[in-house]
Amino acid sequence: MSNDHILNRRLYIPIAEDYSLHVLQREYHMSRTYKIVRHYFRSNRRRVIATGLTLEQAQTYCSDPESSSSTAKGSNARRTTRRNGPWFDGYYDE
Repeated sequence: MSNDHILNRRLYIPIAEDYSLHVLQREYHMSRTYKIVRHYFRSNRRRVIATGLTLEQAQTYCSDPESSSSTAKGSNARRTTRRNGPWFDGYYDE
């Protein structure tokens, strides 16, 4: 192998091609939108919380402790848990 290649875990790719692939993957994810869905354990019911989010926004929302009954401390979250039992929020492609 020549020095103008870098090691990718799957195969050797020239640096320029690796960069282009990274940019294409990023643009693909940026053009997609995501929705937040609340899942309730007791009833298997689901409720859409938010739509039209970027991947970064969806991941940020779901990493917040207030997005799960097991870690939420806010009064709204505690009220939701008392009414509906355990729940968590997840994100999906729209």
